[in-house]
Amino acid sequence: MIMRWLKNNILPFIARHSSTTGLIRYAGADLIFPFYHTVSDEYLPHIHPLYRPKTTKEFYEDLDLLLKYFQPVDIDTVYSHCSGIKTIVRPSFHLSFDDGLRGIYDIVTPILYKKGIPFTVFVNSDFVDNRNLFFRHREALEVQSIDPDAFLNEKRPYLSTVQLKEMQRKGVHIGAHSTDHAHYNFLEEKQQISRTLESCAFVKKVFEQKLTTFAFPFTDTGISDSFFEAVYPVVDLTFGISGIYFRHNGRHIGRIDMEKYGCNARECINKALLVKKYRQIWNSSK
Repeated sequence: MIMRWLKNNILPFIARHSSTTGLIRYAGADLIFPFYHTVSDEYLPHIHPLYRPKTTKEFYEDLDLLLKYFQPVDIDTVYSHCSGIKTIVRPSFHLSFDDGLRGIYDIVTPILYKKGIPFTVFVNSDFVDNRNLFFRHREALEVQSIDPDAFLNEKRPYLSTVQLKEMQRKGVHIGAHSTDHAHYNFLEEKQQISRTLESCAFVKKVFEQKLTTFAFPFTDTGISDSFFEAVYPVVDLTFGISGIYFRHNGRHIGRIDMEKYGCNARECINKALLVKKYRQIWNSSK
């Protein structure tokens, strides 16, 4: 309760008035993982009722700040670092995008390719090629009296296999994000494991990559140790949300929500660095 109050009331104020360089040293953060869903200058009826994506201007500003304090690294470097094969010596970041949305192909990939920033896109196997619609996107459309099935067929809001393979040729890593973006806290562990492994098998078969990665839909809170024991023979790295952390021998990695964690990149990063340090202090005081 106290930690939550600090996160919501005190840390945002400190984050707005702190030096990012100083906080990187203070928190001991050598590798961070910012993530987004999409970038858009237009109103997206399936997205905006749920959260506001960054505009291209805001995204460029975020990238400028990230590149000022961190160097971009690819997923292979992340794996080498987390496995203890090769240590990252400079503050670094790996960018990722969830849900496999069309804007990642149309807007994000050209920007990041031009800037030389590698990234990962986590896709839901049921949504690739616009075979189905995420239930939250469906609900957002229905509230606006938009026919969800017509929207899916006409607007094609998710990435296609062809688009993903084109992105892959440009250095983009494709990860799994479950089959249908269910809330894992509402599933039995057997279902959590099956949906994870099914989505990872899809990505591995279609994209034939060296590494298999998985990002939890919604949240990784409450996931049992036995879940990780079941999936790690198949999955190399798993990703959660809610800040900066490494668990399960470095194989489970926390990410920073750049759309909800703060008003801009500086506030997002600074708050995440502060939360990391205060978690360390809080845990050591128990």
